[in-house]
Amino acid sequence: LGTNPLSISAPSASDEPLTLDIATSRIAYGKVVAALNEKQPIPEGMAVDSDGYPTTDPQRALDGALLPFGEHKGSGLAVLLEAMSVILGGGSFARDAVDIWSDPSSRMNTGHLMIVIDADAFGGVSAAQDKVALLQKRVRDSNPSAGPVNAPGDVEAGNAVRNRDSVPIDESTVHALVEMSLTLGISMPVEERRG
Repeated sequence: LGTNPLSISAPSASDEPLTLDIATSRIAYGKVVAALNEKQPIPEGMAVDSDGYPTTDPQRALDGALLPFGEHKGSGLAVLLEAMSVILGGGSFARDAVDIWSDPSSRMNTGHLMIVIDADAFGGVSAAQDKVALLQKRVRDSNPSAGPVNAPGDVEAGNAVRNRDSVPIDESTVHALVEMSLTLGISMPVEERRG
């Protein structure tokens, strides 16, 4: 199986939409690739190697498998998302796709499925947005003694505001871009560091 992400979003009357965007694996594939590039281990319990043994080595994890979140529940969700994306999206099963990380010339032929629901058919857009805003408020106010509680999507919305005028890039990506610019004879923009 792939990491078979699931994204669900509902518009809100108050601010940002209520949004969940998750991989069905315990760790996102891109985070494993980033750990490999940074020469860092991944956390325990995230992956197994090609022989099925637990590993924190990102390369062995990429050669093996990323474990599903929520054990059988995440695994079942990943299987059904793959089935729906392949059947309705017309792509290949993850096992049959050639990974662009290992072969950048590959046409991965992954399947994507997007379902859009017209809220006007279910009581109207304004009513739906008001209910979502109420749900966000209830989640955020759910445990005042513990401090702020985030509704799904709050962290990402905050990151979007903070990074509105910049793109944070890790050191290994900067080095890869510098090497590529030297190979292609393209000058790199001046690096700006923020604390």
